[in-house]
Amino acid sequence: MKKFLTILLALVLAFALCACGNEIEESPEPENPAETPSEPEVPEEEKTTEEIPESEISPYLSITYMQDNPETISEREIVFYTYDINSKVLKEECIIPCDSAYASGVVSKYDNVIYYSSNIEPGNYFGGNCLWIYDLETGKASILNDENHEYNDILLLDENTLLTMMVTFEHPIMPVILDLETKEFTYMADANNEPFIYTSGPTQPIYNYKTGMFTCIYWNEDEERGDYSSFEGSIDHYLTLVSSDLVKNPDKIFTHNARIDEMNMISAVQISENELLVTMKNVFYYDAPWEYYSVIFEENETTFTKVACPYPHADVVANLYTIDEGKTFYFYLYGDKLGNLPGIYSYNTETNELIPILLNNPENNGHYVNFSLVG
Repeated sequence: MKKFLTILLALVLAFALCACGNEIEESPEPENPAETPSEPEVPEEEKTTEEIPESEISPYLSITYMQDNPETISEREIVFYTYDINSKVLKEECIIPCDSAYASGVVSKYDNVIYYSSNIEPGNYFGGNCLWIYDLETGKASILNDENHEYNDILLLDENTLLTMMVTFEHPIMPVILDLETKEFTYMADANNEPFIYTSGPTQPIYNYKTGMFTCIYWNEDEERGDYSSFEGSIDHYLTLVSSDLVKNPDKIFTHNARIDEMNMISAVQISENELLVTMKNVFYYDAPWEYYSVIFEENETTFTKVACPYPHADVVANLYTIDEGKTFYFYLYGDKLGNLPGIYSYNTETNELIPILLNNPENNGHYVNFSLVG
């Protein structure tokens, strides 16, 4: 019975992640499952033939963007962009048809490819996803791995390593490392020699390439309450700093006890060695207010203190990244009191300079899906 509930919970959470992980986009409805999606496009002038040495790669944002296209199987398409942090240049890398209930992917400048999630069978949104690779030089797409059910958030840790939030029936929604050279998977539970199952819910890891660590928020299925599925009882939500090999730092684990339908931690970014900035919201109610907290790990205690939104002219910013200890933030802005439009921005907390990176486009329903910072 418990195994059935675990599998059922994994499927429910996978559906919830599709609905909640990208609140500003609707789930695609296939018009004709037998139709083959159009061939991925890439501008001729932007194709490159040389790999870039790791030492020459400037930090950049890899951005996944969605827009309407009536010619594709789902009538939508995914645009992958990169934004160079140093030069502040936004570049369109390629456009591919959207054939996934949850669009995720990352651009690798190391080898000039894109890793992304898409359906195993075109138009079949219930048959599971697989991990695809798109070659920016040749414009060809192929399946990299199809042994798991879903590949949600996909981040690039280095030229040989992907970090994904993976869904399988054995490990529902947990951080998984894929070694691109050996094609071997490492699961967070296995890396920490823990017998229980992680369930991250609608949360995503935020990786800081300068520290080589990412923040992870999860529930522990081993501590499941009897009234868990009814939301009547509270459950521990864990926030931890994890190294790039998936090993948790035992001195930097914070526990928040709440019901699933209450205000919960949905993301966190590492500000300094001992401080995290946590975003909290009720994942089941879109209009619920968001809150921000500072978690500081000290020698004898851990403090959890409510703070203001890191951008002073808005109440809500999402998908926060920083690599300079909070001097500059990169985030998605839903809108602010100054009239700035929704989109991805950078904000310098010392100069108060807000720089638009990529805005939503109402004309073709163009909008951000997710982004990550690659270094």
